[in-house]
Amino acid sequence: MDDLLEHEKRELVRQACIQAFANNFIQELPHKYGTKVGDRGGLLSGGQKQRIAITRSVISNPPILLPDEATSALDPTAERKVQASLDNVTEHRTTIMIANKLSTMQKADKIVVLSRGQIVEQGTHRQLLDCKGAYYQLVNAQTLHGGQGDIETEGSSPPSIVGSSDKTAEEKLDPAPLFKLTTKQNPQAPDQDQDSSKDKLEDAAVMYFVFSLGVLVCYLGVGLFWTVAAFHSTRFYRLEYFDAMLRQDVSFFDIKGHGAAEMTSRLSLHPQRLQNLISTNIALIILIFVNMFSCFLLAIAMGWKLGLVVIAGGMPTLFGAGYYRLRLEMSNEDRLSEMYVESARFASEAIGAIRTVSSLTLENKVLDGSLARLEECSSRELRSKMVAMLANAFADSLNLAVTSLAFWYGGKLLSEGVYDTRTFFIVFIGVLMGSNSGGIMFGYSSNVSQAHSAANHIISLRRSYPPINTSTGLLSLPPHDTSIPAIEFRNVTFTYPSCPSQPVLHSLSLTIRQGQSVGIVGASGMKSWWGGGGGIGRWCWRRGDILGNFMDVKVSPVR
Repeated sequence: MDDLLEHEKRELVRQACIQAFANNFIQELPHKYGTKVGDRGGLLSGGQKQRIAITRSVISNPPILLPDEATSALDPTAERKVQASLDNVTEHRTTIMIANKLSTMQKADKIVVLSRGQIVEQGTHRQLLDCKGAYYQLVNAQTLHGGQGDIETEGSSPPSIVGSSDKTAEEKLDPAPLFKLTTKQNPQAPDQDQDSSKDKLEDAAVMYFVFSLGVLVCYLGVGLFWTVAAFHSTRFYRLEYFDAMLRQDVSFFDIKGHGAAEMTSRLSLHPQRLQNLISTNIALIILIFVNMFSCFLLAIAMGWKLGLVVIAGGMPTLFGAGYYRLRLEMSNEDRLSEMYVESARFASEAIGAIRTVSSLTLENKVLDGSLARLEECSSRELRSKMVAMLANAFADSLNLAVTSLAFWYGGKLLSEGVYDTRTFFIVFIGVLMGSNSGGIMFGYSSNVSQAHSAANHIISLRRSYPPINTSTGLLSLPPHDTSIPAIEFRNVTFTYPSCPSQPVLHSLSLTIRQGQSVGIVGASGMKSWWGGGGGIGRWCWRRGDILGNFMDVKVSPVR
């Protein structure tokens, strides 16, 4: 067929569709043969797809056809159309048909009945019915179950007078016309309450429309308020966070986890987590709280028995599981934050020394080091998340448990006549929506735990003050007065925080007056650098006092 012209191919398709009785419905489609039928024929009905499949099977005029369950999963009307197309295309062709619906096999020249892979019977439809064997039993079984109403059997009964199908459509439409006549009801007249029902429906529609406008205004106001509050608070705390970092002395940044990369990462991450919570999540949590308590109050007001039983029986466990999950995520968040900060520090150091990394071809080694840190974080986070997900699954399953409790006890009260159907469903829906709101609320626990961890870091740094006041400069001294000591060391002992066992200065006493130049020489050079003003205001010494203008530099400004 590849060497045929386009119009010849189209003619073959049309002839095949005519044989399969598919041409008629194709002509009724919007674009006929050019109509798009969707993915895998999704816009066609089951019978139409089957007839298209039959068309595709006969378009090349094959000598043998092998239809397999060609009429399966079709309604009787579509099945008859597909069967008609099968009968037409299988004429003058060798056909091997596989089917469970016996109505498709009646016109076959030979019917073979298989059981456990063995041939049990074979013959025509009439011959097998006369034998009254396996095929006969199958025919009777399908007839009794209503699966094949058009199968011919020997014992087919004539149509019943009671169940006659000769009634007109009007007679079938109304099962009790005599009852309406005897009760003086006019079948064509509108119901007496139709106008009042229509008015009630219109009132309900207007009420819901007004409610929707109210919800729109409320949600818009809540979202706008918390978004503005989030941006203002984030800007304030970001500046406060940065100012608290600048106040610290050098020894603070020598502590593990307080490097430049870690503090930069925290300055970017922690205020953003607070903004995420305040801008959207906290507003949604407040709305969920309001919705949940409103539903519970409605349930108690309409049916206090069912409402109190469900609330007292299910809500404490639900809130306990949610609170446990929240505490678990809060405890994990601090640890995971420190681990990821270490990974960020390593990456920052590698990028800062990219020239050295590139010249020494250490790219793979740096990647391996970063991968090892990330894998350590991921493995620990996976274990913590597994435990958190167990609590989450338990909390979610409690929603269904609360629903089942409400349905069981409410059904009991309904059967006893304590509640009517309207009261039961109002209370049931109220309890159901309230419990679902409680479950949804704890879905924000991860955002709350992240914001809680960020707030702890910000508050802790804001409350951290260095032991030396580094806010402003030293008090001015009288000019050219050499009798007044500018700086005085009294038995000062100093060690670096990173090496506390190795003292740099030990019981140093020294007076430096105004205008004097003092040189301090040490083995490493670090001692002279520390004592010459570089260390004052940067590190805190272990013992002794340092005075400036007769004032202790720990309590007086030194910058």
